[in-house]
Amino acid sequence: MTVVVTGASGFVGQFLCAALEKSGIEVRRAGRNITGDIRDKADWKPVLEDASTDIHLAARVHEM
Repeated sequence: MTVVVTGASGFVGQFLCAALEKSGIEVRRAGRNITGDIRDKADWKPVLEDASTDIHLAARVHEM
């Protein structure tokens, strides 16, 4: 099983990825610091290819 986690470098994403990996689940991280821009202009095909699940945690926070 491969799980894609958007927002993987965020507060919740870091802990979720660690817990999933500890459970033996393969995690593919996605986020600005990891895969670059994740807006709708990004090419999601390589990130989502062969993934069984996507957990969306990406958010724009701490900006006024």
